[in-house]
Amino acid sequence: MQKEISYSNIFSLAWPAVFSFLGSSLIGFIDLLFVGRFGPIDIAAISLANLFFAITSTFLDGLRTGTSIFISKYLGSKEDLKVAETIKISFLTTMLVSIFLLLVSFPLAKLCYFFVKNPEIAKEGIVYLTLRFVAAPLYLFVFWSNGVFQGWKITKIPMMIMGLVLVLKVIGNYIFLSWHYRLDGIAMSTVLAYFIASFVYWQILVRNEEIRPFLRFREKFSSLWKEYYSMAWKLGIYASSSLFALIIFFYMIEHMGVIAMAAHQITYQVFLLFYLPSMGFLVSVSVLAARLRGANATSYILPLVQRTLLLGGGIILVIGLFVIFFSHLFIGWICPGNPAVFKLASVTLKLVGISLIFQTFYLVFRGALIALEDNGFILLAGLGCDFLFFLPTAYFFGFSLHFSVIGGYAGYLLWTLVSAMVLGWRFFSLLKKPAFGALDRA
Repeated sequence: MQKEISYSNIFSLAWPAVFSFLGSSLIGFIDLLFVGRFGPIDIAAISLANLFFAITSTFLDGLRTGTSIFISKYLGSKEDLKVAETIKISFLTTMLVSIFLLLVSFPLAKLCYFFVKNPEIAKEGIVYLTLRFVAAPLYLFVFWSNGVFQGWKITKIPMMIMGLVLVLKVIGNYIFLSWHYRLDGIAMSTVLAYFIASFVYWQILVRNEEIRPFLRFREKFSSLWKEYYSMAWKLGIYASSSLFALIIFFYMIEHMGVIAMAAHQITYQVFLLFYLPSMGFLVSVSVLAARLRGANATSYILPLVQRTLLLGGGIILVIGLFVIFFSHLFIGWICPGNPAVFKLASVTLKLVGISLIFQTFYLVFRGALIALEDNGFILLAGLGCDFLFFLPTAYFFGFSLHFSVIGGYAGYLLWTLVSAMVLGWRFFSLLKKPAFGALDRA
């Protein structure tokens, strides 16, 4: 078990996951770069579509997480039948959700743009978003495949598949735009990229000697449905509600003025870039802790968390200090020549640099609690910290105390600290329960 919690094993799982998350976030950014030539209408349409699709995909990512955790746990306990059952249940769920999204793709896209006042933005956005939803079976299959491979502690293949998607996206965008398509062509290139990636993924799955024996789709299973769905929907609601809280936060900043919004956009883009390494450590600790729990080696979970915090915290500390001391470089590169924006963003970036450190603690504790299937607490704590602490605090500092966007990001910094403390308290309180027996019986 010492090998499972070694620094090299933790890092080997984390770094490919980082690039997988980075690739996912770059899909919308690549589309935005290509449509920039068309003007503000297309940019606004695709930006809103990416936001709406992010909420949907974040919710559905609970399927990936549930799949990886269950597979890892039952591989650890050597319950092969339950591993096969997890794969079948998660696959059937993926297909059912895909069929639903296909049926509601057009009305769902219209609903997303219902409150958009500009008819041109709505018209272009509905076409683009409908095609994105039509490709849902392909997205979800990739999500599901990621979960299967991560359950086997294989994170390099998902990283390479995401790299393939990005290459195909760039090529497809060039081709469709050369054929004089607009947003519809951009969306069709996404569908094509994920279609090819899904085909490649399936070929890798059925040829993998470790995974192939567990692809028993014709066998009848019945014992894990309730447990699997309980985890998937709780994690999905938690992740999507946190994103929704950030959207409300962005809406608040929009009402602080153009300068504040510009400073926020710079800060948020830098945050997205440096936030991803922490997500990699969430994946590694959740998969490894689930494997340890399945093998009844829960005494190793605390050392695993401690080592992940030391390794991840050390890396993120360096990144955070870099953001703090070199914030002026980012501002000068993105928005040179505006002293008002520079003044605000130089402070908000420093607040983000500090928050990245607390964010690592929060994500590692969250990954450990996911592996321990304490998802009810994660959901309640997330809703409470997001909507009862973060948003009121950001509003109070930003509007009531007139600190503008600096106050908003001060509220965000306090949110990361409080969230890390709450989840850390929960994790260490569970350590007092012998071998996590209360959780194993839940």
